[in-house]
Amino acid sequence: MKKKNFICPLIILIFMISLFPAIVYADMGPKDKLTVHVQNPPDELYYLDLLTQETSKYDNLSSDKREELNQDMVKLLYSYENEGWKPAFVEGTGRPMLGDLTGTSNNGERVHTFGYVGLPDTYTCY
Repeated sequence: MKKKNFICPLIILIFMISLFPAIVYADMGPKDKLTVHVQNPPDELYYLDLLTQETSKYDNLSSDKREELNQDMVKLLYSYENEGWKPAFVEGTGRPMLGDLTGTSNNGERVHTFGYVGLPDTYTCY
């Protein structure tokens, strides 16, 4: 009798679980990451972005963050466009990319980190 009392609720539980499958999103493996160390950075605000020829519009920046940027400095990032280069983080590479245009202070240098699946294969810094 005890066995029957255990098996019935177990079967009902398995049946209920099969009615409500869970959707799982997974992001496997480490992603590419690039860290740029700027020694003797300027005292005033500057933006550092990776310049790439592999651009495709992608909104890495929310509209609020984009509006907070100094638009003259953003135009400077696009000034190499006539040479075939565009800013990878600001413009986008068609896939999500994380980045830090202003960097963080670390022992007298500024550290800029870029990464995730949108990190371009070919890039340069000016």
